Amino acid sequence: MPDSNISFVKVKGYVYHIDANPIAEITVAVYEKGFRNRQLICKTKTVDTGYYEMQFNVRNPKLNQKNPVFQVELQEGNEKTILASDLREVKNAENELNFIIDTPKYKGNPRFNITGEAIKAIVGDLPYAELKEDSGQRDISFLSLQSGKPPQELALYVQARQYAEKTGIAPDVFYALMKMGFPRDLENILQNDREAVKRTLEEAAAKNIIDSRLLQNQNVIIKQLDNALAELVLDKKLRKSETAFGEILGLAIPDRNTPSRAIISCP
Repeated sequence: MPDSNISFVKVKGYVYHIDANPIAEITVAVYEKGFRNRQLICKTKTVDTGYYEMQFNVRNPKLNQKNPVFQVELQEGNEKTILASDLREVKNAENELNFIIDTPKYKGNPRFNITGEAIKAIVGDLPYAELKEDSGQRDISFLSLQSGKPPQELALYVQARQYAEKTGIAPDVFYALMKMGFPRDLENILQNDREAVKRTLEEAAAKNIIDSRLLQNQNVIIKQLDNALAELVLDKKLRKSETAFGEILGLAIPDRNTPSRAIISCP
């Protein structure tokens, strides 16, 4: 029986995978257990750190006031129970209950997916290349305000999407590499040692930053990075050649306002 001085009970805690990674966006629900049935009292989802917190009224007349048994459950999206723990004696206004999931196959939704789902409806069909954060355009700040996600996290996600639009490589790749500490400009990312890229992607998958299924195509990813680097280098050379040609053309065609020009350098 709940303490007579308690009306509202708070249940809070963390949900982790056995490898110590926090599990975000997993449902935590509180039920009152009956003899042959149960009734839902409240539910919530964990945040990025794996933390959850709920509060409910134990004096609700719909609940058993003599000897209630509460059960806290972890659930998948289809309300399938993953783990459950009874909260038999409610003697405190605050109760902490932490969960560790030891099922190797279940790590929860990867961080990349969670961030994307938080802003997908807000961004809509707008190309990520058009999103900016400067004195004239505050898109990242707006997305942060609307989604509740930190602006640094969103800036990283948007940048990964922009690089993906530019190269045709999965955005998860750029997100994982930058999240794990790679330089954030495209050329430096593409130039990194390929073995270092593989190791970093594997570490990111182990930490549930990206979906581990991405690693099934590692050789394809490396080839895509090679191709993107080659295209980037070629594009830089072409632009340099066009500039040089423009200089030569400018010298060949006199400007009416400029009687003469001097050649300073030739590439």
